Amino acid sequence: MKALMLILLALAATAFPRAAGAVRPSAGEPATTSDVESLAAIGSNPEQLATVRRADAAFAEGRWAEAAALFGALPTTDEDAARYPMRRRCQALTEQNLRDDAVKACYALLKRVVPEAADLQAVVAALMLGSGRPADGDLEQATLLLRRIEGLDPDSVWFEAARCNIAQRVGDRAALATCSARLAQLAPDSRLSRPFLQVAERSERGRWLKLGLLGLLGLGLLVTLLHRVLAGRRAATVASAALLTLCVSASASAQDATPPSAPNPVAESSSPAQPDAAESDSKAEDSEDTATAINRDMQLLETLVLEVNGAEELIKKDDWRGAIGKYVDVIKTAPYFVKGWRRLCEGYAYVNSPVEGAHACRQVLASKESNAWDRAMLVHHLLSGPDGKKPATRAEAKDLANAAVAMSPTERWGYDAQCELALLSDDFKTLKSCSEQLNRLAPDDRKTVALLFSAALHEKRLADAEKIIERAGAAGMDKPSLEHMSSLLDARRPALVRLWRSLPVLLGFGALAAVLVLLGRFLLNLRGRARNVSESH
Repeated sequence: MKALMLILLALAATAFPRAAGAVRPSAGEPATTSDVESLAAIGSNPEQLATVRRADAAFAEGRWAEAAALFGALPTTDEDAARYPMRRRCQALTEQNLRDDAVKACYALLKRVVPEAADLQAVVAALMLGSGRPADGDLEQATLLLRRIEGLDPDSVWFEAARCNIAQRVGDRAALATCSARLAQLAPDSRLSRPFLQVAERSERGRWLKLGLLGLLGLGLLVTLLHRVLAGRRAATVASAALLTLCVSASASAQDATPPSAPNPVAESSSPAQPDAAESDSKAEDSEDTATAINRDMQLLETLVLEVNGAEELIKKDDWRGAIGKYVDVIKTAPYFVKGWRRLCEGYAYVNSPVEGAHACRQVLASKESNAWDRAMLVHHLLSGPDGKKPATRAEAKDLANAAVAMSPTERWGYDAQCELALLSDDFKTLKSCSEQLNRLAPDDRKTVALLFSAALHEKRLADAEKIIERAGAAGMDKPSLEHMSSLLDARRPALVRLWRSLPVLLGFGALAAVLVLLGRFLLNLRGRARNVSESH
């Protein structure tokens, strides 16, 4: 059984079915891995986890003000922990039609996390609150967010829900019908789908009502025309007969158009009540079975959260071997937990296990949530592994490094990977380029300084290399590393320069030797005089 998928569904749905007769909470939303990661980050604090449970229950039961207050009380300092409560608060405020508060909360979410499709749809829903045509700025912003959602996850319920948010506000009935039909296929019971399905149904009923009114108007005009053309009782009788024929025909057409599953009022009035009771009992049993299944999944989730929190505590203590063991157990139970694979990808680098690390990194890259850092880590494992010198391995590493740069040109990870490959391949042109980029993005990082020093040393820019050593010392680099860099620099200097730079040391040693010689001669003279004095007496 794909345990994690059930766990994700239980988390993201935030719907906890109850026994028959209780209020049944509204259906939730499609699962996102970030929800699991956010709850795992929150779960280390039992008090905060209890607050999440109360907030989820209020959200599922439509107590929006309570849900917004509870989610707003949760911490947002950590990015992983912040995503879930901040998005839920934004959605709860949107459900209350508190547009200004909802928009403010949604924009705070976008500033705090790297937004995903679910986060962006929440912002679109908040922007499209209100009646009448939206402001041009709001409509433009919502449209831009819709395009971004399409780029992230074009076939998702988030994209279709955002389309419906905009279509409903601007009154685009055709677009609303299209996205509503798509939502009915993707998530018919979702909180996101239900309001648009109802709007589309009302729109459809309204269209048929208008057609019916137009038909009646046309029929009235026809009767009036017949009344004027034909006079007397006979004309009225003919008109009445025609009208009755049209009504009977319309009634028959309506009956023909009724779906086979449509209820028959006569049959319902004459049927006994036992089938309804049996159906009610069946629904109650289904509800209890669903509640049991979700409770079981939530217990499994709590176990996984404890394992993840334990692993994170070990990481804080630099015990990567212990953390790897815990994350391996988590992955065995929940093989689709991307953060677990990412931690293994990172941890195997610390314990020098490149083969296992490369496997973990590839699992992350197989998901939609992979990023530039994941590709850079895979490059490190490939180059550190037993096949690191093979041309095919280095070609793959080069493609991954370039892909990381293209994916996030304003982050350092792709350039780190390029420089690592350049050092092993003696590609000093690339080394200079990537080290300059790192100098722009992470000037104080120790690795950046080392790469800049290597590039300067190779190009025999010895003065620049010396300045880099001074810069490293000012930045707090450890003394052994500084001494090693200085020794490499001295080895590259010309012989005369090395001799000239060592002249003060030689002079110092010479002066010390001269002093020692003079001191020895002075002591010998004193000893000789003492011996002479003793002999004269």
